[in-house]
Amino acid sequence: MRPFLAPIRSLESDCPRQLKGGCHRRPGRSRISRRKDSIIIDYIERTRDAGRRGFWPIASAIAVSVAFAAPGAVAAPPSGSATGATGFAGPYYFDVGTVPWLVDTGDVNRDGRPDVVTANSVSATLAGLTVPGLAGISVLLNTTPDGAPTPTFARAESYQAGVAPTGVDVADLDGDGAPEIIAANIGDLGANGISVLRNTTPEGSPVVSFTAPVTFATGVAPTLVRAADINSDGRVDLVSGDAGVPLSLGVSVLLNTTAPGGPLTFAGPEQFLGGLVAEGLTVGDVNNDGRVDVLASHTGSSNVAVLVNTTPPGTARPTFIMSEEWVVTTTGVELGDIDSDGRLDLVAARTTGGITVRLNRTEPGATTAEFGADVGTDLIGEVTAAHATMGTVTEGVTIADFDGNGTADIAANNAFPLPGYDVAVFANHTTTGAAQPTLLGPQGYRAAQWFVGTNSIATADFNADGKPDLVTGNVPSVSVGTISLVPGGVSVLINSRP
Repeated sequence: MRPFLAPIRSLESDCPRQLKGGCHRRPGRSRISRRKDSIIIDYIERTRDAGRRGFWPIASAIAVSVAFAAPGAVAAPPSGSATGATGFAGPYYFDVGTVPWLVDTGDVNRDGRPDVVTANSVSATLAGLTVPGLAGISVLLNTTPDGAPTPTFARAESYQAGVAPTGVDVADLDGDGAPEIIAANIGDLGANGISVLRNTTPEGSPVVSFTAPVTFATGVAPTLVRAADINSDGRVDLVSGDAGVPLSLGVSVLLNTTAPGGPLTFAGPEQFLGGLVAEGLTVGDVNNDGRVDVLASHTGSSNVAVLVNTTPPGTARPTFIMSEEWVVTTTGVELGDIDSDGRLDLVAARTTGGITVRLNRTEPGATTAEFGADVGTDLIGEVTAAHATMGTVTEGVTIADFDGNGTADIAANNAFPLPGYDVAVFANHTTTGAAQPTLLGPQGYRAAQWFVGTNSIATADFNADGKPDLVTGNVPSVSVGTISLVPGGVSVLINSRP
């Protein structure tokens, strides 16, 4: 999302849920407002202290974010535009850390419910020192009863990561059944680019626990991370999308060398050509050869690098063959079978607004991937065939059968809801063998409480009703320790279709 920080609305417009006794208004400023003023003043002093200890850029960002909180910000319209075949209730807001850049889901405590994890980019942990009150990772444990119309989560637990984490994934790296949290630290030059928090939570526990973060090297300024078994040895490896050319090649692969019961260890990193500034990263088998391939989308170079995996099973060094798809100012990217032909298609978001859908034309086992038509037709299609998302600066996409018709639908999030919606959901009616996708809608939904700030999107069935729901990460959120100064860092939309 650009810009990194945006103006946010008045701190006295909401009563924090964690304060007891409610918000009793009095003439002039509220009691809550006066309390928050004292918190802000105290925290600005803390940021000055942090600055003296070498954390000034991040400390300044928080101080500026709080200082620019202003009343009267334009609210998004109510949820639910009149088009499309989907329906979502909400949004329901939950507090996490400061500037939750990316949101992901996973069953952290293995109770059968998907939990929510955020990477909070305004935070820094370096050499064991953390900016006071600013944790890099937040975990919301899902406590929603099965079938409940309203989601509930335990209060967020926060953990250290690295310098300015902007990417997060949840995966079992040591084979014990408990998924770890993996963060990509954009503020790192690469030596500590990935932080891994090993999961020590007992199965079903209402309280999560993780070890202190262990770091691993990547390329310069990793923005995103994904976990997948690249060399088919049964262990989950790591892939990062980095700042790219000219600082590094753009994609780093770390093969998992962890021994059963031993400490987490990874080989590498091995670097592969991607592009400039990875803002999207996903994995999947695009040529149906049984290997996991990698796609990285780059805003600065307007390309999606498709790395077809040619790594022999069990080998100690990964190998890929790279091809490219050109998508103007591409941001988030995901794979899903849009035309139901058994091949994973490409869906990419664009900074300039809208999404691009490219149907997979790759032959089985081919080492060069092909999505859509030829390069010229694809570029023309960027103007003529892109799908508008009822907003601008479209940051992310996620794919699931939201309307229950058996096909993969698409949801996208907008950083700026102009003309009026943070989330756009497309109902997919593409037939098998179609030359182009057929998408109905989109239907627009409100997510963030602010005029700007929905920076990421993910999907999971939070209330176990068999229908995929949505969750967004909302950048204007500001929290100091357990105090939420600017609430609503995460929004959940519950699928309400019949």
